[in-house]
Amino acid sequence: MGPFKKLSLFIMMFFLIYSKAEAGFYNLNRKSNNSVYIKVSQGTFYSYQRLVRDWFGFNVGFDWLGFHDSKAYHSFIMPAYLSFYPVGAEHRIYVDFGVNFFLNFDVDVINKSIFQSGIFGLGYNYHPNDGGLFIKVGPELNFIKLDNPDKKWQLDIKPNLTLGYAF
Repeated sequence: MGPFKKLSLFIMMFFLIYSKAEAGFYNLNRKSNNSVYIKVSQGTFYSYQRLVRDWFGFNVGFDWLGFHDSKAYHSFIMPAYLSFYPVGAEHRIYVDFGVNFFLNFDVDVINKSIFQSGIFGLGYNYHPNDGGLFIKVGPELNFIKLDNPDKKWQLDIKPNLTLGYAF
């Protein structure tokens, strides 16, 4: 499937979710619109989610990683993405879509480079209406733009286990 078909599918899915939500399928009295969490399965991505509606939320986070191959360098990572919840109230299905921004620092020569990867996730989410334990489980696809002359993209599929607190 080409990139235009994927984008078209995403746009159609967004409008389907939006039409269901505005038709009254998500009339909850949710008291917990905020969540803080870490991605346990992928290291320590510290993140925050704000639900704008019961079916839609913004996510932003940060992490600091250090790598040591032939030479050492460190990366600051900032994920920013949208979460859609097409089905369910407390127990629900989620669809995540967004971008990871990387800022690399070479330890020998402070060589900064910014590149990004696309994020797509799909799975189960538990978000209690009154707050408490927050869980996301499912696969996450990362489309990574390689830092080489060809500027090719690589697909990286990872399991996602996210634990946190909704308030």
